[in-house]
Amino acid sequence: EDENSEENGENGEDNGEEDNSWMDEVIDISDADCLYSEGVEARVSFVATNDPTLRNDYISLTDYKTNLTLYMDLYSPDEQDYITPGIYTFGDGEPMTVHREWSYVYDGVEETFMRFTDGRVKVIATPDETTGEVVYHITARFVNAEGKVIGADYEGTITANGSFE
Repeated sequence: EDENSEENGENGEDNGEEDNSWMDEVIDISDADCLYSEGVEARVSFVATNDPTLRNDYISLTDYKTNLTLYMDLYSPDEQDYITPGIYTFGDGEPMTVHREWSYVYDGVEETFMRFTDGRVKVIATPDETTGEVVYHITARFVNAEGKVIGADYEGTITANGSFE
């Protein structure tokens, strides 16, 4: 992390430029046992938190051919009106984490959950100033206890479900 602070300016000073070095990070999903990309429906719900500076977006990617849904529970600083771009690491609800407890695959036929032991999510958001529509590119890699890799490579808009209070 010290290397990153030096890149932002001399001796860790803020040089006024936004650090977008995270955009170069590649989340490798080439070994995914299950991949969410084509033909999935993407939805997001905003979940109210006790911290007014914290944003909580609960994203679902559903593949209706398999009846499997990947849920990703993202926490970020509440800085804009759409899902915050950046890298989310596996955690417990701190800013820029994907929550380990509420991120999983749900099987709608068997009514079972596949939990993860590790995960990482990259979100790129491109808002259209004219229409207000945001196009996302979400890349995610999760691993379960058996070592099975669940990947996502979704590009498109995400339908808002509303809020959970």
